[in-house]
Amino acid sequence: MSSYSSFYYNSPYFIIDRELNIIVELLSGSYDFRKLSALRRLEMNHPQFNIGFDIVTDIRNATLDISTTDILNYDFQMESITLGNQQNKMAILADSPKETALSFMLLKQIKRDDFNGGVFSTNKGVLDWLGFNEGYQRFRILEHFNLLKSKHLDYQTQKVTF
Repeated sequence: MSSYSSFYYNSPYFIIDRELNIIVELLSGSYDFRKLSALRRLEMNHPQFNIGFDIVTDIRNATLDISTTDILNYDFQMESITLGNQQNKMAILADSPKETALSFMLLKQIKRDDFNGGVFSTNKGVLDWLGFNEGYQRFRILEHFNLLKSKHLDYQTQKVTF
């Protein structure tokens, strides 16, 4: 049995880890609200999705094709997950000034009592904030990112032939 037997994923963009109760996302390329919403719907429709999962999104290789006006005018209620009484966390890994600023704005716009968000520049900062203090937890999250990177590269280089 593979070491990934408790992970559930169906795209090169996210892994659902039921043991750690987290969704790990890796984005690269350009993302607008339409693409971000499509990714969220894919996750929410996945059979292993649970509304109690935290989310960590690495956008260090992505460009957010979103303006500040778009963020202020976007209806986040339509894309929100109803979390009930749970306190969920969403961490965003960003390294460019523009994506960092837009990430803070996005999190501020979707701020709710049952949701806690943060923007970080390092894996260590994200793992500390999420409370993954055990070595195996930290290793698994980093392993997820590495797997996503390899899956994403494989997906991008596939050639379709007829």
